[in-house]
Amino acid sequence: MKIISVVGFHNTGKTTTVENLITYLKNNGFTVSSIKDIHREGFTMEKEGSNSQRHLKASNTYVFARGEKETYLIWDRKLTFSEMLSYINTDWLIIEGMNEENFPRIIAARNESDVDSFIKNKVIAVTGALSESISEYKSIPVINAIQNIEMLGKLVETLV
Repeated sequence: MKIISVVGFHNTGKTTTVENLITYLKNNGFTVSSIKDIHREGFTMEKEGSNSQRHLKASNTYVFARGEKETYLIWDRKLTFSEMLSYINTDWLIIEGMNEENFPRIIAARNESDVDSFIKNKVIAVTGALSESISEYKSIPVINAIQNIEMLGKLVETLV
């Protein structure tokens, strides 16, 4: 499995980049999974007092919550990356966030200062609003993930 992460500050185009990259890879015959790392303090997918939350509290392990169109598997703790990875079996894994992990990355940025905040490891490209004003920064290609997703996708395929 090939892994790439998309990192950047809030509202810089990370989700748009991930969404477009997933679509590009799927359209080119690959299977793709994703992980969305959420840093909002107190974030929970569960609502206080919901039946599935009551199941979760009672079991203190995990619970399936199944509806007409979706099924969630909810743990009562934060899983490690390795634990999550053990459930994924696709050609590609696209991660939004997890800046602390050592994966090839795309940086979503509004400006050059944003890029500098996230430069580490292997940076494949930069996307976001910065792509409207420059095409390269510190020898890193700056590519618009909406208008030029094919260019970004091909770059990712060859460099990861």
